[in-house]
Amino acid sequence: MKKVWVVNERYHQYNSAKRYGVLHPLTQGKVNVFRIDNLIAELTDKLNKLAQKEDYILISGYALINALAIHYFLTRFGIAKTLVWGANEQEYTVVTVNSF
Repeated sequence: MKKVWVVNERYHQYNSAKRYGVLHPLTQGKVNVFRIDNLIAELTDKLNKLAQKEDYILISGYALINALAIHYFLTRFGIAKTLVWGANEQEYTVVTVNSF
């Protein structure tokens, strides 16, 4: 089954993203973005075990963590399918990023 990697799970409701797959948080709550080595180790540990090319990255939280997650997918799979929240539409839109 496809997974939806919630980059930083915090206060928002992510229920509408469940139609894309099972939700898996990459990080939760407050994260020290200045400890890049620890952050990369945490992300890659989770993603190396379970990530697949068909999965989605739900954009949320810190810009740096989102960039690292997208970079991981682009490096490993050559593609990153992201879910971006549209405030006007009140739903997620798939935005696909390909390696360039």
